[in-house]
Amino acid sequence: MLNLNSSNSNVEGITDLTSSISKIDKFLYSIIAILLVIIPIFVFPHVSTLVSPSLLNDPFGTGKKLDVYSYYNFIFLTIGSFLLLVGFLYKIIIEKFVLKNSKFNFIVMGIFMILVISTFLSVNKNFALFGFYERYEGAISYFCYFIVFFVLFNIKLSRKQIIGIILCLTPFLLVNLVLGIAKFFDVSLLNEGYLKFLNLSTKAKFNSDARLITTMYNPNYTSGAASVLFSLFFSLTLFLKDRVHKVIAFILAICSTALIITSTSFGGTLLFLIFLPLIIIVYFWYETKIKLTNILLIFSFVFVTGVTVYFLANYSEDVWYNTVGPFIGNKDPNKPFVAKSYDYSFLTKSVGPIEDNDSSLEFKNKSYTTDYKLPKIPEPGKGAGSGRLYIWQQTLEVFKAHPFFGTGLETLPLVVNQNDPQKIANFNTERLVILNPHSTYLAWLYGGGIFFLLGFVLFILAMGIDFVRNLYKRTDNVIIISFGFAIMAYFMQAALNDTRIGSSFIIWVLIGVFCNQLYESQTVKSKNNSISTQ
Repeated sequence: MLNLNSSNSNVEGITDLTSSISKIDKFLYSIIAILLVIIPIFVFPHVSTLVSPSLLNDPFGTGKKLDVYSYYNFIFLTIGSFLLLVGFLYKIIIEKFVLKNSKFNFIVMGIFMILVISTFLSVNKNFALFGFYERYEGAISYFCYFIVFFVLFNIKLSRKQIIGIILCLTPFLLVNLVLGIAKFFDVSLLNEGYLKFLNLSTKAKFNSDARLITTMYNPNYTSGAASVLFSLFFSLTLFLKDRVHKVIAFILAICSTALIITSTSFGGTLLFLIFLPLIIIVYFWYETKIKLTNILLIFSFVFVTGVTVYFLANYSEDVWYNTVGPFIGNKDPNKPFVAKSYDYSFLTKSVGPIEDNDSSLEFKNKSYTTDYKLPKIPEPGKGAGSGRLYIWQQTLEVFKAHPFFGTGLETLPLVVNQNDPQKIANFNTERLVILNPHSTYLAWLYGGGIFFLLGFVLFILAMGIDFVRNLYKRTDNVIIISFGFAIMAYFMQAALNDTRIGSSFIIWVLIGVFCNQLYESQTVKSKNNSISTQ
């Protein structure tokens, strides 16, 4: 009798513990969902005083600085991550929750430790911790991303909650689509609603011709994020079973494609052209019975996209040269496309022509000048990849000087040679300041060192191998398939693009859910195998 009562009390204790952990998980999930809605779309001006090692009047020099896109996102991210950390630690310490025994936990913990060492060794610790004033993606932001990952990976996610996370992405998509269309038709929204308040709420007034064209600071980031969302929603369109959900995913895939087009960035277009056929091919290979509904959706999607591109490309040369132009040439052979460029005539007007043997200079003591010749300034021009190749070469030079733990995240403008004469040959001007490497992988390499980059490569490979394995075994989990394609698209565009807090937070949420579902799928499989062997 005593044993029976003891057994009942143990069952009740386990039930209470499970209920308590479930409540904590719901609290943690709610915070992440709120952040996922706010962070990618919130813009608001912030004027701060930057204290920098540089005293020059340049973008990274000491002085008053204006940021519109990142400061408050950083504040939301840190406050939200602090709440997540408190709740997660309470779950572990008080509720005795045990972290999942998974390679993903260990790999991310290792990356975290390497980043701690890199930041501690950085000479420019303020930049390494907080990041550049208009980006705020230093070590603190990465710590927050890791917290988000650990929380999502180590909680129990229901199907309803995962659908909720997907729906939380729609405000970012729709808001930026409206901004993209307004930019496309040259309509300013700064005098409308919240944006009018944004314009009037700071001492730093916008010009009359100012345009808010994206919540991501640069159309390149918007285009990259839109290609990720396209991969997510288009794969959901094909692999979902519920017809209502398929229609919603189809509409959102169309909106994602429209956002790629209005962003007028070829990077997003290229990813779209890669993943559209890839997802279709995988679908036909994966499914044993091809549904007529999906075939109609594929043809409808291609038709709507084609009509949209045709209309917008005929309306705007920018759309043409960032969609079909690179493949079929100029829109009008008699009128070649001319890229916008700066007027650099002031260089010759102020300095004058420079020749190697200039005899117009006279000195009393000729010995001071006999062994010296004025350097020959390169001609203005555009380098490969709009100067990206030059930036990558300069970034690698920084890495060679600090190969193991880097110089700290976001420190590139302080450690790269900003006075290199070759700038003008790659950017048409010597005034451009190199702020970031235009490659996420190179940012990890110079900022955190070779071990930091290898940690991320190992993490990406681990996810990729499990993703391919689930496809090959035809695991009936639509989330693994759709999130896997989205994450693949992100890490492909990351090779040619930097990150922002808005896009980074989105992808770390997707990664957390994706790894969570991979682990759950493996757990279910191992349980089924153990049952079958008994």
